Amino acid sequence: MHGRLRYLAFLSRDPDSISNFYTRHLGLDEISRSNQGDVSLTDGFYNLTFLKAREELMEPDQTLGLHHVGLQVDNLDR
Repeated sequence: MHGRLRYLAFLSRDPDSISNFYTRHLGLDEISRSNQGDVSLTDGFYNLTFLKAREELMEPDQTLGLHHVGLQVDNLDR
């Protein structure tokens, strides 16, 4: 089984400013923006999401920074 890192999510107080940095300086494209302030970007292969820190997320840990990762695998049966 081959696995690849495809997605990173970060918890932030200001996702808009961080996403502006990534689009302006690293050339990433915005792919979505939620009404709550979350912003998702891509380089065409990897996706980054900056989640707006808020109580509605109902996360047990509100520590800012890397929140979770997403992996892609070729086959879960092997």
